[in-house]
Amino acid sequence: MNELLDRYERWRSERTDLSERDTAPGGVAAGEWQRSDDTACELLDAAIPYVRAVASLVNLDPGVWLDEATRFTCTEANAVAALLNTAGADDVATTFLKVHTLGDDDGDLHYLDGDVVKERPQ
Repeated sequence: MNELLDRYERWRSERTDLSERDTAPGGVAAGEWQRSDDTACELLDAAIPYVRAVASLVNLDPGVWLDEATRFTCTEANAVAALLNTAGADDVATTFLKVHTLGDDDGDLHYLDGDVVKERPQ
């Protein structure tokens, strides 16, 4: 996964460079754009299994997340909530963090302020 992210960052940087050079006199050869497009397709192909895996996790019954919420560390809970939010399951993510806080000890990162999950400054 990290290798894929590194490849994406390199492609993004190269794509920005192409765009900047394309506006300069002389522009960029069409072949350079095509290579960049080919790389983008390769990155998408490599990312699809991750997207499918995330979709499988997010489409689980929300009870799976809520039943185990108190077992996660605060860092893990934030990662799960970010995953759920990114996938559009905002309500499940919010409820997950609320349930997670019920298992937190005094001084842990998360706490409830009324009905809102907040984080203590580190």
